[in-house]
Amino acid sequence: MSTSWTTVTVSAALAVAVSPLLASWSAALADGDTGTWWRPRRVDTARLAVVVVAALIFGALAGGGGPWPAWWLLAAGGTVLAVVDAQRNLLPAGLVYPLALLEAAVLVVTSLTTHDVTALARAGLAALIVGAGWFLLAFVAGGGVGLGDVRVATLTAALLAVARVDGRNACAARHGPAHRGHRRGGRRGSARPARPQDAGPARSRARVGKPAHELDLAAGRRSRTSGANTASRSGDRVTPAEEAGCGGGSVSS
Repeated sequence: MSTSWTTVTVSAALAVAVSPLLASWSAALADGDTGTWWRPRRVDTARLAVVVVAALIFGALAGGGGPWPAWWLLAAGGTVLAVVDAQRNLLPAGLVYPLALLEAAVLVVTSLTTHDVTALARAGLAALIVGAGWFLLAFVAGGGVGLGDVRVATLTAALLAVARVDGRNACAARHGPAHRGHRRGGRRGSARPARPQDAGPARSRARVGKPAHELDLAAGRRSRTSGANTASRSGDRVTPAEEAGCGGGSVSS
C-alpha cells in the first residue's frame, strides 16, 4: 500500500493536538482511577512531553496504515497504554475495551463502504486465533504475560488482518481482471502476425505474376502488424517493479 506523506503529516499532527488529553488519561489511569479517568485534568510538564513524543511517533506510523481511522485510534490509545504500562506495568481494561468497540465500529463502517464484508470475518478470525494463542501463553507463562497483553494483541491482530488483505486488494485492482481484460482485448483487436507455416503452396502460387512493388507493400504491412502486436503484448506485462508493489514481498498500513 502506498504511503502518502500528507496523510502521515496530518495523522501525526492530530495525534500531537490531542496529546494533552492523552496525557490526562494516562495520569488518571496510572493513579488507578477507573471511573472518571476520561475527564480532562492538569498534568505535569514531564508527562506531557513524553506523551507528545509518543503521540508524534505513533501518529506518524498510523498515517501509513489502512483503514487510517482504525490505525489512528490505535495510535492514540496505544500512546496512553504505553505510558501507563511503562509507569505501572499495566494495560488497563478500562481503556482497552472502549478502544476495541471504537475499532469494531470503524471496521464495520469501512467494510460496508468498501463493499468488502468479508473483512469483518478476516478480522474476527485473526482476533480469535491470536487471542487464543496469547491467552494460552498467559496461562503457561504465569505472571510473565497478563490479560492486558492478550487484549492488546487480539485488537492489533484484527487490524493487521484487514490491513494485509486491503493492500493486496488494492494491487489486484491495479493489475487484476481489468488489466487482464485489456490484454485480451488488445490481442482480439489486433491482426495475427504472419507465421512461417502460413507461407504454403497456395500463397506461393498467389504471388506468381504479381508486380514486385505489390509484394514489397504486402511484406511491409505484415512486418508493421507483427511489430504492433509484439509491442502491445510487452506493454501490457506487469513489470517486476509493479509486482514488488503488489505485496510480492511484504505488506504496508
